[in-house]
Amino acid sequence: MMKSPNGILLILCDDLAYGDVGVHGNPWIHTPHIDRIAGEGMRFTRTCSGPVCTPARAALFTGLHPYRTRAIDTYQGRSMLDPRIPILHGILAERGYRTGLFGKWHLGDCAPMRPVDRGFDESLVHAGGGL
Repeated sequence: MMKSPNGILLILCDDLAYGDVGVHGNPWIHTPHIDRIAGEGMRFTRTCSGPVCTPARAALFTGLHPYRTRAIDTYQGRSMLDPRIPILHGILAERGYRTGLFGKWHLGDCAPMRPVDRGFDESLVHAGGGL
């Protein structure tokens, strides 16, 4: 398979609402770097997020509604993504991309739900959420 020299950089910011960046017209918050990335890259403008971080991540990484992933909340075992469901990063790895996750995962801290179990070549994450 011939690989493009270009790659994919997916940035997911926790608790960042639509109106919290300049590119969406906020006159008080200045986000020139985020605005530039939005102008030069691909933006998802028709998406729906969950009320907290875990379901939003589960939906983005799987393409499924969070209730289909078991990752529906941030505590009491409800933040664990069903390991049988393929995620974007595993699919990309199967197609020759190198993948990494750096920062917050919050979709399961034990095998077989850790990033290293899910197809990431590299990861540096903190356990749990809310840090």
